[in-house]
Amino acid sequence: MSPVGKGDLSAFFGLLADIYPAGPVRSHLFREHQGLFQPFFHPVLHHIDYGLFVARDGRRPVGRVAAIIDTHYPDPRVGFFGLFEAHRDQEAATSLLQAAGGWLRDRGKTVMLGPVSFNTNQKVGLVIDGFGRPPQPSLPFNPPYYQELLEGAGLKKEIDLLAYLWDPAGADTARLDSVAERARRRIPGLALRRLGGMTLMGAAGAIREVFNRSMAAGWGFVPLTDREVAAFVQALAFRGRGIYILAETATGPAGISLSLPVEQAGAFRPAACFRLAILGVVPEYRNRGLAAVLIQETVRAYARRGLRRVEFSLVAESNVPMARIIELSQAAVVQRCRVYRRTLEPGQDA
Repeated sequence: MSPVGKGDLSAFFGLLADIYPAGPVRSHLFREHQGLFQPFFHPVLHHIDYGLFVARDGRRPVGRVAAIIDTHYPDPRVGFFGLFEAHRDQEAATSLLQAAGGWLRDRGKTVMLGPVSFNTNQKVGLVIDGFGRPPQPSLPFNPPYYQELLEGAGLKKEIDLLAYLWDPAGADTARLDSVAERARRRIPGLALRRLGGMTLMGAAGAIREVFNRSMAAGWGFVPLTDREVAAFVQALAFRGRGIYILAETATGPAGISLSLPVEQAGAFRPAACFRLAILGVVPEYRNRGLAAVLIQETVRAYARRGLRRVEFSLVAESNVPMARIIELSQAAVVQRCRVYRRTLEPGQDA
C-alpha cells in the first residue's frame, strides 16, 4: 500500500484504463477526472483535505482510494472515502479501506462514510442495483463486483439513494396536476422564472439560498458556498441543454428545479428522458404544492422538446417530502446506490 503524492497521480488516474474497457464509458470517466484536484474547477477543495492511496501487486496498480475530510461537514466525527476503483481483489480492496480509515482516524475521525467524491454534494454512493445505464454527470458508476469488495471489507449500509423513472404519458397525473393547480392559485405572488446563460449566473445567490434552506434537514447536508454555487451554475450554463426554473413569491426565492437531458453514452443526442437533479422548496412553502408546480412546469417544458419521461435521482430513502411527490407520480425505482459506514475505534486496525 503506497500513499500517492499530490504531484504524482499517473497510477491513480491510470487505473481507469485497467478497469473500464476502451469506449464511451471510459472516455466519460476520464473527462470527469480533468481538473479533479484543482480548486479552480472544484471549489469544494477549498475546505477539503485528502490523502490518496494506491494498492499494488508487485509494481502493477490494482486499486485506489481517497480518504477525505470536509471541514464544512456538520458532524465533526465523520470523514469520507471516495474515488474508489479496484480490480476484483478482496485483499487489495480491504487494504485500501484500512488505509483510508487509518488516515481518518489519525486525524480524529471516528466514522467513515462513502464512497463520496469529494463530499455529499458531489458524486455519492455505490451502484448496487440497476446496472447497464450509461454514466451521467455527478452520478456514481461502477462495476457490480464493487459491492462484494466493500462488504467483504466489513463495511455496512448507511443509507440507500434511489433513482426513479416516471412516464407521465402512461400514468394518471390527475392528483399531481390538481395539487399544482391549487398551489398556483393559492401561493401569493408566485412567479416561475426560466433561467439560462447570464440569467442563470445572475440567479446563483437565489439558487444557493434555496438549496441551503431546503436541504438543511436532509441526510448528508453540506451547505454550498458562494464559490461552489458559482462554479455549479457556470457548468449548467455551459451545458446549455437543461431546464432551470426558479420559483419566487412575495417573500423571495422559494423553490428551484434544475434538470438535464439524460444522454446516451458516447452520443450528443439525448435519450428519451430528462433527469430532475435538484428539486428544492424552502421550509415555509413545503406541503403547499410548490414542488408539484415545479415538476409540472419542468415536465411541460421538456414535453415541448419531445422528452416526456422523467428520472428523479438521486433521492435518499429517508427523504419524506420527496417520497410524497414520487407517490403522487407513481414513479418506479430503476437504480439503487448505497452509502457505506465504518466505525473507526481508537487503536483499531481500520
